[in-house]
Amino acid sequence: MDNRTVIIEPQETRPSGDYQAWLANQSSAETVRRKKRNRTILICGIAAVVLLMVIGIWRAGSNSGSGSTLNFTSDYIAVLDVNGEISSSPSGGYDHAWTIKMIDSLMADDYNKGIFLRVDSPGGSVYESDELYLKFMEYKEKTGRPIYAYYGSMAASGGYYVSVMSDKIYANRNCWTGSIGVTLGTMYDFSGLLERYGVKVNTITSGANKAMGSEFIEMTDEQRAIFQSLVDEAYDQFVGIVAEGRGMSVAQVKKIADGRILTAKQAMEADLIDAIGDERDARATMKADCGLDSADFQELAPEETTSVLTYFTQARDNQVVSEIDMLMELIKRGGTFEISYRANISR
Repeated sequence: MDNRTVIIEPQETRPSGDYQAWLANQSSAETVRRKKRNRTILICGIAAVVLLMVIGIWRAGSNSGSGSTLNFTSDYIAVLDVNGEISSSPSGGYDHAWTIKMIDSLMADDYNKGIFLRVDSPGGSVYESDELYLKFMEYKEKTGRPIYAYYGSMAASGGYYVSVMSDKIYANRNCWTGSIGVTLGTMYDFSGLLERYGVKVNTITSGANKAMGSEFIEMTDEQRAIFQSLVDEAYDQFVGIVAEGRGMSVAQVKKIADGRILTAKQAMEADLIDAIGDERDARATMKADCGLDSADFQELAPEETTSVLTYFTQARDNQVVSEIDMLMELIKRGGTFEISYRANISR
């Protein structure tokens, strides 16, 4: 006898009536379920990105002044860095808001006995450069404590401006410094190009000079003079603080204040720095000059945080940009400009 077991699979129950209509209904229902599922995934994804962005913004904002609380219990010399472009945006290694708050904290701390300022910067905007300079001056006037500066590979333009009040300036022998001057940046004039292709620009303003600097309008002699007056005033301010900080006359400063870059040796000959050496030499000199043998050097820096916004920014900056994209970006800026104490060089 054959003892094999026969398994009978249950048959799918199909509705009576039009079988094709039933299949269509099943397909439609599956499509609806799929759309709901995709919509749910999309909503969850958007919510996650928004949450990450909020966290990133919160972290970036909450850390802009973090690390400004000091808890030292013995005498110390604060080591502060001015690296990269001097601006309000915490990028390139320099955090302006944090640095200003830190100097305030140092003024209130009796254990602090001075500041050792390390500079490696091509400069930056007039406003932030001057604000930092004035804060260092306030520190010196209120505390009577010394500030010594050490220049790395570059301390040019605004990088020199913010540190010229130092009691003594050391520079690495390979440093580039100086570049005493002001720039308003480059202004593009597309008016001839637009005219060539028959493109007319209509700009409605309340006065003849309200739109000056626009890439679409040819600059007049009057507008050029106005821009030059802005630069000249900032330049006179720069020359004045160099003369005061280095004990020179305005005439002496102006002989070299044409924006030129100087080597460490040339800067020494021009009295813009006090000595050439490495950082160890500068630290040892500060301790010896100021009687601070018992004080330790303490390096202070803002906490490093990486938010999702940083990744988005890096991804954007790493994209390959076409010439058309660059042209459109120039057009979008609409004639905005910034007066800067900045050396237009890189190393």
